[in-house]
Amino acid sequence: MVSLCLVAASLMVWQGAGVAYVVGGLVIDYVAIALLHRKIGRRVDTLLLLTAATVSMCLVVLNINYFTIAAGGTASHPVLLNTDAARDWSWACYHLYGDVEPVGQWCLHEYLYVALMWLFGRDITVLIVFCSLCYVASIAVMGAIGRRLTGDCRIGTATMAIALLMFYLLAQSAVLIKDCAVTLTMAVVMFITIKWKQNERVTIVSALILAASLTFLGLIRTNYLAFVIAGFFMMSMGAKPQVSKAFWISIGVCVVAYFLFRFEQYNWNGRIGLTNYVNADNGTYLLISNEASAPFENVIGDYGRLPIYFKILLLPLTVGLQFLLPLPWGMERHIIFGPSQALAHIGFAWYIAGAMIVYWLFKCYKHSNREMQVTVLFGVLMTVMTAYMTSGRISRYCLTYLPMLLPAAAWVAVKCYRERSLRLWLTIFIVLLALALGTCFYLQSIV
Repeated sequence: MVSLCLVAASLMVWQGAGVAYVVGGLVIDYVAIALLHRKIGRRVDTLLLLTAATVSMCLVVLNINYFTIAAGGTASHPVLLNTDAARDWSWACYHLYGDVEPVGQWCLHEYLYVALMWLFGRDITVLIVFCSLCYVASIAVMGAIGRRLTGDCRIGTATMAIALLMFYLLAQSAVLIKDCAVTLTMAVVMFITIKWKQNERVTIVSALILAASLTFLGLIRTNYLAFVIAGFFMMSMGAKPQVSKAFWISIGVCVVAYFLFRFEQYNWNGRIGLTNYVNADNGTYLLISNEASAPFENVIGDYGRLPIYFKILLLPLTVGLQFLLPLPWGMERHIIFGPSQALAHIGFAWYIAGAMIVYWLFKCYKHSNREMQVTVLFGVLMTVMTAYMTSGRISRYCLTYLPMLLPAAAWVAVKCYRERSLRLWLTIFIVLLALALGTCFYLQSIV
């Protein structure tokens, strides 16, 4: 009732959102949480999910008020200043309602938006409520991964609690962007693979869920199919013959799906001039022309033109930068994309979680089971690869790896909180963090 009253109050204060869609999203959340509570029976888990659903839906209402009434738009014609959100909305409306053809690249995940609006109508509330539902579900699956990896319900609950404190992910749940959907999909894929490895058998239902998840992942972020291949390969090592065969079949499916999705996107964008989007000069300009990151660019130069060996040498710097972003200031820079984006800059919980993940790697790794080791190492590997590919400047791509990394932080929080070595490490880390943030602030202030 408290949750419902808070959302109702937000609807009265910030008008503009489709009330029926917000209520429908809440009902879906409540039903799913009730079913989960009936199965697990942990009140803390239920409370965490209710909190996530309530806060996220209130932010949805706030942002839609900003996109509509505050900006002079409507729910059917919102004002979206985020480039990705405006592109996705425009292409979906072009295909479904015959709006003017946008100038820009067509992406496969816009098929999903077309389907949602075809079912429920032309309303920005529909799409953003979908993102919110993905956010709540991703937290639930993260908890399931924590429990599955360790066999400890406390670690599953701690994983959910830490995920709830990842305000960057929360901020993305209330804007038209696909990060929450990608995070949920990767969480489901990892949960299925962990279950296969632990149970040493493959069921038809789990195989169908995995196939649907991989298809969905191919639609919303095709490049991650290549990343999943690495995860399947790592999980297949030491697996029983039946499970190993299933992993290799999954790798084959990912390879075929990757090329099919890439071909479809190339085939569509070819007619609007694909070279405009892969040209090195244009791509470099879009990547580095950013006043906030000018100090970094002044040091390393044109990252896209650096040799491979030099990019590898720069990994400590690019991974560190990726870890720190978004910096805990400059909230006004991104608030034009939606008021919730201010939360993305409150990342101190993520900093502490990162410190605990590092502690787990050096202190607790050898005490964990094989599935836990592979899962966390996969998340670390993908984090490093993302920093290599993007120069560490697109940190939101790493939200997708939270389902693999946060169980390690939860392990440390539950089992090692009394360790003197942990307290010492956190003290050292906070000092280093203060120095790093102070340096970043100084470099930005002199530009």
